[in-house]
Amino acid sequence: MVENRRALRFECDEKLVCKQSGVEFGATVIDISRGGMKIHSQRKLEVGSKLFLHLKDRARGRAPVKAVVRWVLLGPDYQVGLEFEDSAGKLSRRWVRKLFPDEGAAWTSGHQQRSEVRAVTSVPIVAASGFIEGKACDLSSTGASFELPQKLENTVGLFLCLPWAFLEVRANVLRAEKRGDNWLHSVQFSVMRERDKEALEAFVEHQATGGAFLN
Repeated sequence: MVENRRALRFECDEKLVCKQSGVEFGATVIDISRGGMKIHSQRKLEVGSKLFLHLKDRARGRAPVKAVVRWVLLGPDYQVGLEFEDSAGKLSRRWVRKLFPDEGAAWTSGHQQRSEVRAVTSVPIVAASGFIEGKACDLSSTGASFELPQKLENTVGLFLCLPWAFLEVRANVLRAEKRGDNWLHSVQFSVMRERDKEALEAFVEHQATGGAFLN
C-alpha cells in the first residue's frame, strides 16, 4: 500500500469514539492532516468501509465526522488510515480543527504541499546497538516507522534490509510508544550515503508502481 501525502501531518494523542453499523468502539488518533488521520483502532476495519467519528470528550465537540478506511496495518492492535469525507470547510467548523497544534491555528498551514511517498511494508530493520531486529511498518526516503522489542532514544544507527540492498543509516527518534511486547518507533533519517539513498528511493518507487516485494 502506498500513501501519497499532499498535506502536512501533525502528531496527535486524542481519544475517539467510532461508530460503524450501529456498533461503537474506541480509537486513538496517532496523527492528523486536513485530509484524514491515522488511528489505533480497537476493532478490525475493512478497507473501503465508512464510519462516524466523535471525540470521547464530547465537551470539546459533539458533531460526528464521516471518514472512509483507506488502509489497515495488522498488529497487536489495528493501525488504520482514514480519509475524511466531509469538506475542509465543514471540518474547519468542527472538532477536527481543535486537534491541530497551537489551538487549531496550524489548520491554516496544513494545506501546504508535501511531496512524499510512504509504503506500508515489512522489510527487516536492525538497530546497530545490540543488533536488535524488528520490522518496518512503513517506509519513505526520509524516515520510517517500525517495531522493536526494545525502546530506542535520541539518535540511533539502523540497518535496512531491502530485497536487493543492505543500507546503513543514522536516524533521529521522533516518537516511541509501547505496543504489546514491542515498541513502535517513528524516526527521521539524518545521515545516509548517497548510494544508499538512491537504493531506498528505488525501493519506495518500486512499491509505488505496484512492486511485489514484501507488501
